[in-house]
Amino acid sequence: MDLREKAKNLLLKNYALTGNEYIAPGGHYIDQWLWDSCFHAICCAELDLKDLAKNEIEKLLRWQGEDGWVPHQIYAKLKRKKFDIERLLYKKEHRKYHSSITQPAVMAQAVEAINDPEWTQKILPSLIKFYLYFPCHLPVEILFCFL
Repeated sequence: MDLREKAKNLLLKNYALTGNEYIAPGGHYIDQWLWDSCFHAICCAELDLKDLAKNEIEKLLRWQGEDGWVPHQIYAKLKRKKFDIERLLYKKEHRKYHSSITQPAVMAQAVEAINDPEWTQKILPSLIKFYLYFPCHLPVEILFCFL
């Protein structure tokens, strides 16, 4: 079995771990993570699993807030596992299903790798809203670092 087939099998195995909801990073981590899902989508696109790649992005965007915010971690189950320090650090009372922080993502790169113009047009408003979240919510001092 070549490396591409091994990678495809691993992605499909980790997809099955979640009941075919999204691709889990596997092992200890079963929750959906923003960066991981974006990289999973890029890998799936490369391995001719475009529907699975699109699913990764769509599952992330279903948690998008009105202001464009997308959580960096979406909990697979409400009950936390033993030694699940991330949930203790990032959980807020009004956000019991996901973390209270986000992170700059590679979502646009994932959408570009999927390379489906019709689908891209469908999710483009959400994608733009996500990226516009950052300049609107970062302290002005940080924004000057990017100029």
